[in-house]
Amino acid sequence: YPDSSEIRASMQRQSHRKWGFIIYHCTYASDSAWTRFMALLNQRARESLEEEDALDLLATLDLSARDDRVLFDGADKSSVRDHFNAWLTSEEAAAAAEQADAWGRPRGVLYAFPIHVDTAALESVVGESVDRPEEGYVNLINSYWAMPDPETYDFEGNGKVRGEDDPTDEGEEPVEGCRLWDVGWMKADIFDLVPGKYATLLQPGRYYTCYKRPPVV
Repeated sequence: YPDSSEIRASMQRQSHRKWGFIIYHCTYASDSAWTRFMALLNQRARESLEEEDALDLLATLDLSARDDRVLFDGADKSSVRDHFNAWLTSEEAAAAAEQADAWGRPRGVLYAFPIHVDTAALESVVGESVDRPEEGYVNLINSYWAMPDPETYDFEGNGKVRGEDDPTDEGEEPVEGCRLWDVGWMKADIFDLVPGKYATLLQPGRYYTCYKRPPVV
């Protein structure tokens, strides 16, 4: 079942006018590197759609970048998630979205998984030492994720003991300080992002079928 067919069916089913990802530009050391990065991303999207004889989907593809050096230069994943979730409650987001989910948020992949591009991600794609840009990645953030709060955590329901177990520590090697298996984001192969990863994420729960704990891409 081609990715493009899944996307087309989803857009028709949910009356969406566009599809894609919102990309947070979080490194500003080189404007030319960013321009090359966006060009490669769009080029690969076009090539992938062309392979599936689905160039009609280009007209509705949205890979818009959030460009604001003051707000986003050096921003980490948590800051991007907070900004993204705040934006989802704005009139702009409400006007752009066609349907809301059970939480009253705009429905769809575009409104659930922002892309975070920091210096390491950018250099993995267009850095001077990169021989194979197709091995580069971006950071795909799960906007629904939140660090467990010990005050509200269901210890009994999760088989843990209050006062003895730490719901924020599952014994994993720390990734940016997080010891949970699910750190709330993953490194996504840039050349499988569109339409591949987008199509995968269309179905609820599929995030975890493709989740790989960082630093694995």
